[in-house]
Parts: sequence; C-alpha cells; structure tokens
Amino acid sequence: ECGNGGNPFNAADDCNSANRPGFNICTYVQTNPTSLLALADCDNGGINNLTECQTGENPFNPADDCTSAVESGTNICTYVQANPNSNLALADCDNGGVNNITECNDGTDVLDPSDDLTMIGDFIWEDLDGDGIQDAGEPGLAGYTVNLFNSSNVLIASSVTNASGIYSLTARPGQYYVKIYPPSDYLFTVANQGPDATDSEVDNSNGFGSTPLINFTGGTPNNSMDIGLYRCVTLGEHIFYDIDKDDVRDNNENGVNGLPVKLYRRVNNVWTLHQTTYSGHKPGTNSDDGYWTFCVPPGTYYIHFNIPPIGLVPVRKDKLGFLALTNVNEQGNDSDIDFTGKTDQFTVVSGQSINNIGAGFYPMATAGNLVWEDINSNGVQEQNVPRQR
Repeated sequence: ECGNGGNPFNAADDCNSANRPGFNICTYVQTNPTSLLALADCDNGGINNLTECQTGENPFNPADDCTSAVESGTNICTYVQANPNSNLALADCDNGGVNNITECNDGTDVLDPSDDLTMIGDFIWEDLDGDGIQDAGEPGLAGYTVNLFNSSNVLIASSVTNASGIYSLTARPGQYYVKIYPPSDYLFTVANQGPDATDSEVDNSNGFGSTPLINFTGGTPNNSMDIGLYRCVTLGEHIFYDIDKDDVRDNNENGVNGLPVKLYRRVNNVWTLHQTTYSGHKPGTNSDDGYWTFCVPPGTYYIHFNIPPIGLVPVRKDKLGFLALTNVNEQGNDSDIDFTGKTDQFTVVSGQSINNIGAGFYPMATAGNLVWEDINSNGVQEQNVPRQR
C-alpha cells in the first residue's frame, strides 16, 4: 500500500493498491475469503471480488459482472434495488435494451430479453412529391400526436413528434398498431411503396389513420413505423366562350357550363384517368360560370377538356406567350389547351396551387361554297353553268 501511495490503515483504498503488476488479487481473496478485499467490489459492478474470482471473471472489469452474478446465483434485483446507482443496476444483463434496475422495478426478468420494453417509432414527414417514399429534403412534421394501440384496440401509449418529426413509443412485446389524426389540410400518402425504413405504413387497416397490426419483440427497436402526409394540390379553373375571337378571356365573356373536365395522372409511367369533374357556377359568385377545380395528390398530370358538341373549337393556345403551367407568372386569361383539348403535362408538389389553367372555345369556321364546270374555259362562273356534285 505504501508503495502504491495507499493508506495501510484505510481498507477503502485497497482496490487501488491491489490493481498493480505483481499482485494477484484472485489468489489473495480465494486464500483469504473473509478478508475485506475479498468482500469488496473493486469494479463497483455489483459483485464482490471473491465471487468474481470464483466464477473466473475479472474483479477490475464491471462489464463481466452480469456473467459472474448469474454463475454465482446472486439475486440481481435484490442487489440493484439496494444499490440503484451501481454499475450492475445500470447494466443490461440480457442485452434486451432495458437496464437491470428498470426491469427489477417493473417486475420483469433481467436475464430474459423477450420481456424487455421495445421502442416503436419514429418519423412523420411531408411527402412533397407524393410518391410514398422519404426523399432527401422532405421535412419532418412537428407537434403531431401519435397513439399506440394493442390488438384489443386499447390505447397503450402516446407521443408527440419533435421539431424534426421524430416520435418514440415504448411497450411490452406484443401486437400493436400506430394511429394519428392529421389536421384537415393534410392527407395520407400512398402506403408501402418501398422498404419499411423509408416508406409510409398507414393503410387504414385498423381505422382511419392507422397502420397494420405488427408483432413487436422485446428489446428489438422498430423504427420503421413512419407516416407520410401531403397537402392537397388545387387545380383550376375556367372554361370561357371567346365571343370576340381574340384567343383571350375578357371580363365580359361568359363561361361554358356542363363541360366534362378529365384529369389524367402518370403512375408508374402509365397515364390513367384520375378524376373527372364538370364546369359550372363558381361558388360564392353572382355569375362566374365555366368554373372547375380539382384537389389532388402531388404528382404529374395533364387535363383534357371535352370539345363541346355544338360547333365550337378550341381557341389558339398561349396567345399571350408560353410559360409552363407551374410558373407563377403564367397568364390566367389565355387558353392552355391544344386543338385536341389537352394541356401540357405538369408536375406539382404538396401544398401547391395552380389556378391559372384556362380553356377557351369559339365557333367553328366554315369555308365554301361552289364547284362548277367552266364550259367555255374563261375562268368565270357564269349564269346557268353546270354544278358539280
């Protein structure tokens, strides 16, 4: 002790003196099993030196105290509840993800990982492009309450997403599902579009806003219970009758009601009819006709306007100059359809609004009117010349 700077009259510093080359602590304590050094716990791991030496562990390494405790038959819970700040109390003997003191206080087995609490989470995000996959730059959504239900539909736990959209729930092993109630301006993105770690799990299989029932095992975190949301994209909004035939919607020109408007969406590189509506009176106005609107997920679309079966044809497209429909400066009073009634395709993201899409029509032109036989070949249509049919 004197050689190591210890106090020969203070047993508390004997561990420091024993931990030196040339001194075999296990030889000493097994020869002197009732000595203070034998009953001390040099690594503060929860198991005394004599027990660690008898089970072949290292009295100066707290990491192996779990092994020593098991092999010696030590009641771990009795010790850790009496010594809640010890290394053994804070250790996780079954490697199940919950430390010994928590398991002992909860009445679970510190040597059985299957009964450990499991962590369930973890991300709610805004799916800007609506593809159901977490892409770089898509933000998390803060302040959302996430509820965890068991297979009997009993609420087990709740959590609120942090500023990054992360949430965390804990529960015993079992079958559970997650459920949230989004605000009215958000909708759930499409589910199960990729790996569990990067897609959205809400498929409404256990009620609106819920995930499937999933089996969670003790001590094995599941961070794949992610939820994607998007804000509705609004599209609109006028079909007009171009009375002065200048290819521009003027303030005095009427709308055309009752015309089918079809919205096509590209899904897996295939164009499919997504929605159909009809032009009509704009709500909240006195006489604003020809109004139409869609509220759709983010994606790539084009719109087809049925050409009226009353002798009307589309006006000339982009009379005021071409700009993409998604450009904020695109004119709202010209026509955006070609001679077949279709717009260009366009891509929209969550929360975007494009209300400048117009379709104009005016009467079909006619040309004529007579084919005749020029009998005398003078190039002049004379009276009573034969008409050709």
